[in-house]
Parts: sequence; C-alpha cells; structure tokens
Amino acid sequence: MGVYQRGGKYGIRYVDPYGKMVRETIGHNKRQAQRELVRRQAAIDEGRYQMSGRHSIRFDVFSEEYLKYAKAHKKSWLRDTVSLKNLIPFFGERWLDEIRPFLVEQYMLRRLKVRKPATANLEIKLLRFMYNLAIKWGFARSNPVQEVKLLPLGPSRKRALSGEEIAKLLAACTEYSRPIVLFALRTGMRHGEITDLKWSDVDLFNRRLVVAKGKGGRSREIYFDVELRDVLADLKERKTREYVFVSDKTKREIDSFKTAFLRAVKKSGIGHCRIHDLRHTYCSRMLQAGVDANTVKENMGHASITTTQLYLHTSPEVKKRASDLLKQYEEAEKCHKSDTKVIWLNTPVSVSPCNCNDAPVAQLDRATDYESVG
Repeated sequence: MGVYQRGGKYGIRYVDPYGKMVRETIGHNKRQAQRELVRRQAAIDEGRYQMSGRHSIRFDVFSEEYLKYAKAHKKSWLRDTVSLKNLIPFFGERWLDEIRPFLVEQYMLRRLKVRKPATANLEIKLLRFMYNLAIKWGFARSNPVQEVKLLPLGPSRKRALSGEEIAKLLAACTEYSRPIVLFALRTGMRHGEITDLKWSDVDLFNRRLVVAKGKGGRSREIYFDVELRDVLADLKERKTREYVFVSDKTKREIDSFKTAFLRAVKKSGIGHCRIHDLRHTYCSRMLQAGVDANTVKENMGHASITTTQLYLHTSPEVKKRASDLLKQYEEAEKCHKSDTKVIWLNTPVSVSPCNCNDAPVAQLDRATDYESVG
C-alpha cells in the first residue's frame, strides 16, 4: 500500500475489502495522491468504500442509512430496529455485494433455534426490503433474498374473546389501560391506528371517528356506541396532547400499550391473548350480532371481503343447538300434520310449506343461530 509514481503521474495502491490489490492513477500532484489514499482507507474502515464499476457498502453502515429512511417513511420503524438488532450481529461486517442466498439461509436456520418461524420470516422480509432500497440507491446490484423462500407457518392463531372473557379482561385493567382496551374492543382498530389517533379525527357529537391512514394508506370511518363516547368525553376533558391516548406518566403520546395490556391479560386469567386478538374479537362479535359482512369489512378496513369472511365461524354452543334442531326436524317429519317451524327475531319462519299450528317450535335466540343452521 502507498503512493507510487509512473510516467510523470502519481498513483495509489491499496487492498480493497475483498482482498484484491487495487491501483489507481490520481494525477501529477503527489500530495493529492496521498490525500486520496487516506480517503480510500477511511472509506474501507468505515464501510463506505465504492469499488470501480460497482457500488457497495457494509451492512451495518447501510443499516444506519436505512433507519433514517424508515423513521421518515414507515410507521413500523420501531419493529425494524428490533429486527436489526438480530440481523446486524450476523451480517454487520459483510459488504452487501458479498451476501449470498446461502448466507441468508444460514441465518434463518440459526434463528429457528431460538425463535418461531414467523419471527424469522419477519426479519427476512425486512432484509429483502432493505436490499431493494440498496439497489435503488446504488449500493447493490442484486437482491440475494429474492431467491430465499420464507419458512412455512402453521395455521393462523386467531382468538375471539367471549363475553365472559371480555368482562374479566376489562375488570383486570387499570384506570389507564381500560379505556384503550375498551376502545380496541369497540372499534376493531389496529394497534398502530389507535396510538396514532388524534382528537381532530374524533367527532363525539356524531359518535364517529376517522382512521386517516390505515393499512395500505386507506382511510375509513368508524361509528362507536354511547358507552365509548362517554369514555372518550372523559378523556378529552383531561387531554394534554393532540393525541387521544397518552402515557399515564409522561402525559405524551404513546408508542405502544402492549405492556399494560399483557399485565391485564395475566391478571384476568383468560389465557394467551394478543393485542391483535381484540381486533379479531370485534370482527367476530359484529358478525355474530348479525351485522352484514360488507359493513364489517368497511369498519375493519379489509381490502377484500374474503378476509372478513374468514371470521364467519360458529361457536360450539351454536353448533350443538343446530344439531338439536336437526333432530327435532326429523321427529317432526314423522308427523303428517306439520313440520318444524323456526322462530327467528320473534318472527315465525317455516322450514317447509306447511303452516300447521300444531308444529313443534324450535326457538333460536340470536340471528347468528339461524344463520349457522341455514
């Protein structure tokens, strides 16, 4: 390594990050060549070296640039910082151009020893997104993660709380956490949508709120009940910020209410429950109450009604009553006078053309009972 002179011009020699000896002609000024050599060595040491004909950067250095971008453009940038705490120790000192699909596969296998496949997939998705940006910004020429398949996941674990479980959960909440949990149960909003909600988006008089930037950048309106209006009105009287929900200690807007929620779950004794399960609960109970799927879709902010229909399931109790109803129907068929009639929403509904008053009656308590049988 050093400065050399040839043919009246000065050049520099140094070893690049791949161990290759590089020679560059600088010009007629020796001092300029010396300065350029210092710059090249500093760039190599700091992970900012740009090779002739290609551009590269060390992963840990690029991660710093990425986080600047994520903070300005992504709501989930805090989750990205968690993922990077695991990615950087493995990939950190490697140059983007030397990371290959095999290395990514090795990382996934290592993570599977301590984390579930869903967590490993989340980190690999972030790595793939970072490489797409690196290509766009000129720091990489290809994305090695494109050739890596995500790990297979088991069936999604959706849980909808029962009325009894909801009561236990709310009773276990503190004065601070109860309004937030109740709000999640009565609006079905996502965690990030709740923490981002501002008073300017809430109309207490009309019991309406606007989710300005939901998933996919879509906005939507949600109407809420009188009880939630009273809870929000009480919060507004004590408001200290433009955000609806603020920290009980700092009086500033919150980034998450996960800790307070998990404490309430543990105290309630309802078993495993995630924040997102409050959203599942809202959707399931709305459908069970007889609300049409399209309205629920709009409230949930689903891109497709197919997603909403995944929640159209019946409870074990409803299925048992359906079985009993079928038995009654079969017994009624033996009678030449009539068939079974169903009372739904206080209105008799005959399951056959016969309208005999002597027909046995099967009483269904809710609209969902009828839908489950029909």
